[in-house]
Amino acid sequence: MNAVTAARFGIEESLLAALPTHLESAPVVGRLRPALAYVAKLAATPDRITPSDAEAVLSAGWFEKPPHDAVSICGRSNLTNRLISGDYFETSGERLAEGGYAGLADLL
Repeated sequence: MNAVTAARFGIEESLLAALPTHLESAPVVGRLRPALAYVAKLAATPDRITPSDAEAVLSAGWFEKPPHDAVSICGRSNLTNRLISGDYFETSGERLAEGGYAGLADLL
């Protein structure tokens, strides 16, 4: 579902595939890399997030609002994905691309 949605927004499938396992070598803008690493760690091991993780994002040139936005998006995405997966809802990347996560509210 995420690959279809990303493709609709012009993100190459190879980039999306590389991010979870090869973030350090994925072709992303330099200051985006620490933000993506922060979100990846937050999604996988939220109990291991430390102030130094947030500092790495801020040191890359982000202000406080973008890291907060990233945390909010990560949390909402994780919750929505678990609700959809856990309840076996049928949805598609096309539906997500057109209506966003808000468009999935009817399913929840």
